[in-house]
Amino acid sequence: MVRGGFAYEDLLACVLDAAQTGLARFAGVGTLRYPAGSRLAFRELGLSIGLRGFGILVERVRENQDLSRWAEALMRYVPLADEIERFWMDPDNRKAGTWTGHGEINTVMLATSLAPGEFLAV
Repeated sequence: MVRGGFAYEDLLACVLDAAQTGLARFAGVGTLRYPAGSRLAFRELGLSIGLRGFGILVERVRENQDLSRWAEALMRYVPLADEIERFWMDPDNRKAGTWTGHGEINTVMLATSLAPGEFLAV
């Protein structure tokens, strides 16, 4: 993708299809309404980082009509990244054992989600 081509378009289409299914299910379950002690920040922030990457993906697949449709359909889930970041930016939520028990990785994941261009472009 970085070089402007797609060696495995079928694989990327499968990944985008799976992402659509998984995100629809995740959004419908409501785990983002759980208290901090019942959530794993590094998992949620990993999702947030991936959601931030959709903008880059949309730009890279623009010329491929099928992949572009998949990628643009996934853009509707990007607001979940904002919700996840807001939750974990709250100092009270970062007092939970689920944050403090993995504080270093959680901090790195939050920083990556907040400044994805610095990491996702590598």
